[in-house]
Amino acid sequence: METASGDANRSRGAAWKPLVSICIPTYNRPEALARVVESMLRQTYSPIEIIVTDDGDAEKTRAALGPLLEKIRYEANEKRLGLYANWNRSIELARGELVASYHDHDHYAPTVVERSVELFRKRASVGIVHVATAMVWEDGRRREFLHRDLPEIADGRWFAKRQAWRWPSYVAHGSIMVRRDLYEKLGKFDEHLGFAADMEMLNRFCLHGDIGYVGELLYETEGRTPKDAFFEFKWHHVVDYVRVRRLIIERMYADDPGLPLARARLAAQIDDRILRQLAACKVRGQEHLVREGLEVAKEEATPAGQVLAAILASDAAPAKAARSLAFTGYRAVRLARTLASRP
Repeated sequence: METASGDANRSRGAAWKPLVSICIPTYNRPEALARVVESMLRQTYSPIEIIVTDDGDAEKTRAALGPLLEKIRYEANEKRLGLYANWNRSIELARGELVASYHDHDHYAPTVVERSVELFRKRASVGIVHVATAMVWEDGRRREFLHRDLPEIADGRWFAKRQAWRWPSYVAHGSIMVRRDLYEKLGKFDEHLGFAADMEMLNRFCLHGDIGYVGELLYETEGRTPKDAFFEFKWHHVVDYVRVRRLIIERMYADDPGLPLARARLAAQIDDRILRQLAACKVRGQEHLVREGLEVAKEEATPAGQVLAAILASDAAPAKAARSLAFTGYRAVRLARTLASRP
């Protein structure tokens, strides 16, 4: 499970104190951003630099940050860059040997930077570190994501293959810290990949270094509410994920005789995802999303999946039957997994 040898496998030691660049791209969340910046200034680790790249209303952001502006590097974009282009600009400004990418509206423990750096110290081959996450909603609900099946430091290729079959990701991307040389060698977010560009970048990096996991709940992300720009379901996000996952599977199995089976297994998972979401839209009476989902199925699902999608989308399909019909795709996924596990 763990790889790398020689110099790359040696620890850096406690004396290694790299500059950590904390990148916080932001878009119209001035009060939440100020809270995050304050939490970064309370970190138990030093040296750090805090970089904020503002893709929104700079006047409101500056007003909310107030005297904090003197303690950070603040850059207002001349024009709207968009989600991943703004992330990339923040990373480009980083001077640290390690680069943390943190969200502008979440909650971070004062030890999150220190605990992440510790794993880079333990092994020079570590290229990326992430931490355990909790999701918290305004009504007090809380869900914790503690992946007890992950080692503290894992071989990157082992992790990349395991991650390739997960949906959603093991990694909360608002908690990652990366060696800057990986960005320099492999590039940053691919802005042409849409909403799932973070998944592709993670896969790319894991093929060139080990990955560390801090199994402590040092990061809390807020559960989406109607005020959140990403609260409403959008089919184009599903399409982005589907296409990036295909790219990843082709990359991971390029020289593997199991590529045809991997493609079949992924196709079954994609059918399952589309059918389940289509069923949910049907049950909620969201007919416009049902129509959009049918078009997505025509482009992305297998022929069998397209047939099931058409049945789900038809007026003849009762809403109560939609849920059970969507499980057909799930059974196909289980069958593919069984076949894939055989010698």
